[in-house]
Amino acid sequence: MVKKIIFAGAGGQGIMLMSKLLAQAALSEGKFISVMPSYGAEMRGGTANCTICISSEPVNSPYVKFADIVVAMNEQSFLRFSKNVKEKGLLIANSTFVKRKIKSKSFKVIYRPFTDLASQENNIKAANMFALGCFVKITQLVKPASVLSALSEVFKGAEDILNINRLAFNKGAKLIARR
Repeated sequence: MVKKIIFAGAGGQGIMLMSKLLAQAALSEGKFISVMPSYGAEMRGGTANCTICISSEPVNSPYVKFADIVVAMNEQSFLRFSKNVKEKGLLIANSTFVKRKIKSKSFKVIYRPFTDLASQENNIKAANMFALGCFVKITQLVKPASVLSALSEVFKGAEDILNINRLAFNKGAKLIARR
């Protein structure tokens, strides 16, 4: 089993944090991973994406042309990476910024307003945790507890930030039941 994932968005949307947490969670569960981040010329506001491969066996290459799952946090990433979703794959889009709707017969598309939801929680920076919670609930590639443990490691000593992100992750996991 190898699952190929692309997280994509603008610099500052927490794409690399999502990737790091997913990778740490997979490692803690004894899975093999490869991670390949890519940053635009401008960090905050430029493009950012990261490919992650999670496998039950060693991963040969971090390169992902066609992904099982793509999470697009903005319109530019949606347009660029929607072409890279495998047949029978999944595209998760942040509908706060992704206004174009596509219907695909070859893969599933889910739209959720991650940034709007984070804004309602008074922390727009937590949109990535809403997205990650939704991703983990849908894919079940890793256990939520493994991601929360990784989150605790990353934000050790920063309880306020940890609590905000934990809350957003848990609320994101509940988004999948909504239509």
